[in-house]
Amino acid sequence: MDNCVQLLLNILPSLKGSILIVADENWRHVNWHSIKIPEQSHIRVFSNRLDIAHEVGASGIECLFCDFDFSQLPEISLDHIIFRVSKEKAITKHTINNAQRLLKRGASLLLAGKKKDGIKTYVKFSQELLSSTSKVQKFGINYFSSIVSRGIIKNEAQTDNYSHMRKIMYKEGSQFFSKPGIFGWNKIDRGSKFLSDNLETFFETYDFLPRTLLDLGCGYGYLACESRRFSFLNIFATDNNAAAIAACKLNFNHYGLNAANVLATDAGQKIVGNFDVILCNPPIHAGFRVDSALILKFLNSTQHLITKTGKALFVVDVCTPLELLAKNNFSRIHTLNKNNQFKLISLSH
Repeated sequence: MDNCVQLLLNILPSLKGSILIVADENWRHVNWHSIKIPEQSHIRVFSNRLDIAHEVGASGIECLFCDFDFSQLPEISLDHIIFRVSKEKAITKHTINNAQRLLKRGASLLLAGKKKDGIKTYVKFSQELLSSTSKVQKFGINYFSSIVSRGIIKNEAQTDNYSHMRKIMYKEGSQFFSKPGIFGWNKIDRGSKFLSDNLETFFETYDFLPRTLLDLGCGYGYLACESRRFSFLNIFATDNNAAAIAACKLNFNHYGLNAANVLATDAGQKIVGNFDVILCNPPIHAGFRVDSALILKFLNSTQHLITKTGKALFVVDVCTPLELLAKNNFSRIHTLNKNNQFKLISLSH
């Protein structure tokens, strides 16, 4: 478990009243069933990840899967907000900005993070918004601070455009909508671009005309939308990130695809149906190491979602041992193409 998340959970039993936990990917290894809800308190969790939302809900704790839409909460309604500083700066600023509106007088914003996360800067920012003074406690390389709201607004929250979609210009006549909260939200991912450039070559390996396609781990839907130039009856896309789902639906509408085919799932789990084509640029890095468990999760889902005569095309870093990891799932594993950074691996039964 993330050590900064653990610091926050250590504080939880001493809290009372209405508590909001803002849980992004940093909370993915929490055992929610082990969390004891303090007496005289009500806990709810907002998470932008479907896998976390499912785990929280299964534990009996109230949880909302959303892109941190705090407008659903009434003003001055919370006694505590618990937040592990996010890797995404926009999420952190968005959460702190909303703390000013949501916290009661005397209520607290509990922050934890590492120095490299900018925790000291965020504590100072929170102090200014909440008219508070508080100390930052250091636990090795981890930091914790409880910022108490005095209910006095000396500094207005900064203009918060977190929820607004932005246009990403790709090439003349082509654009995508995206936003903070999505991995690589403000660019065309180079791996996905490499895969897209090789789609025609990939489809030439079929001995039939593929009719159904799934973009597995779609982000804002670049691969699915780029595949529209081929003759598919249905194009689907799925992701476990709330912001990605919203952006992908917008892009499907923009390009005349069926937005109802954009599905929130955990790596494609619980999707009904099979597909002739599965495209995947998996989010397989945890920090500086390859997350093999996550790769296997995507491979297992692909194995069950692909048709008997269908194929999947994965793009991964050249150092990622996808071929080795896929041996238990697929009998045919072929390198379609590679460059100095990426390789395209074709998988089939």
